[in-house]
Amino acid sequence: MADFSQVEIGSLEESPGSPRVDFEKFTGIKIAMPALLQPGETEPVPFCATWVLPEAVEWRYKNIEDSFVYLIRNVKTHESFTGHFRFHENVEDDPEPAEEFEPDDEEPDAKTMGWFNTDLGRVWKIPQQPGQYRIQVVLDEYQSNIVEFELKDPDES
Repeated sequence: MADFSQVEIGSLEESPGSPRVDFEKFTGIKIAMPALLQPGETEPVPFCATWVLPEAVEWRYKNIEDSFVYLIRNVKTHESFTGHFRFHENVEDDPEPAEEFEPDDEEPDAKTMGWFNTDLGRVWKIPQQPGQYRIQVVLDEYQSNIVEFELKDPDES
């Protein structure tokens, strides 16, 4: 079970909130966050991701962490929100491509692993209205698991 109280916001290292994956068997993105938030939350909301991707995918980006896109949807109203996570200063919306990837002849299917831990409220203005939401992260053809969370007023029973 993830311990979001111990997550270091802004870290690009594995954390107690990081989803666990088997490097050898997994390729993709896995996300985790608390299931219950307060409407208009102003405290940091830990949002953690673990990714295992082919090296060729990582090489497409100067800063892969800044290239992940989040998709959030209100389950009832279908109102949607999208955006990028930003970990590096002065990131352009359309950055220069990274160096050309040259696959390793000895390991053509080589993979790489990484993590990020951010404050969801830093990149998404958490609505004032209660509701059920779903969030997913995408990068190229890779889609994370979908995490459902609720904005619930603590005074409601």
